[in-house]
Amino acid sequence: MLKYKYYTCIGGLCALLLSTDAFARHIEANQVTTIDANATPVFTSVTFLEPFDTVPIVVSTPSTEGDDPADLRIRNVTTTGFEIAAIEPPGEDGPHSSMTIDYI
Repeated sequence: MLKYKYYTCIGGLCALLLSTDAFARHIEANQVTTIDANATPVFTSVTFLEPFDTVPIVVSTPSTEGDDPADLRIRNVTTTGFEIAAIEPPGEDGPHSSMTIDYI
C-alpha cells in the first residue's frame, strides 16, 4: 500500500519517489565534483550525509563540463556511500576533466 510520495528536482534531474511501510523514509540529494581524470583516472568516493538503513538506489546525470561528451559510472553503492566517475565514449581522448554533478 502506497503511503508516502517524494518529488524532488536537482538541476535537470527530477524524480517521483514512492514509498511503502517496507521502505525507509530517507532521501538524500546533493552535489559532488568528480576527480579530474586527466590527472588521475580513478573513481571519486562519495560519503552520504547520513547512512541509510538499506543500500539505496543512486541516480545522477552528467553536466556539460569538459571539452568532450561524458557519461557517469556509479559503482560500489553501500549504505554509507558510493563511487562515481565521468567516462568519455570510445573515439574521444579518454580521460575527462572534473565535473560537478547532482545525485539523488
